[in-house]
Amino acid sequence: MLLTTDNTTAQAKLLLGPGRCLRLEPAGANALVELDDYDGAFARLPALAQQDFAKNRDTIARFFSKTVLPRERHHS
Repeated sequence: MLLTTDNTTAQAKLLLGPGRCLRLEPAGANALVELDDYDGAFARLPALAQQDFAKNRDTIARFFSKTVLPRERHHS
């Protein structure tokens, strides 16, 4: 599973650039939730997500502080 998420992160950084990607991941025992352990994940990860969001709020906000240019549309 780690190789899949590492590959996904690498692809996102290639497409968007490393400065435009932010990956938050659990640490310690919270990082060891098994893929099929729904109950364990549901018990631990929502609160952890709230903590990570609060801790990284300013960094996350920078991703949404600027609007992009409108898409150029071509119609036939």
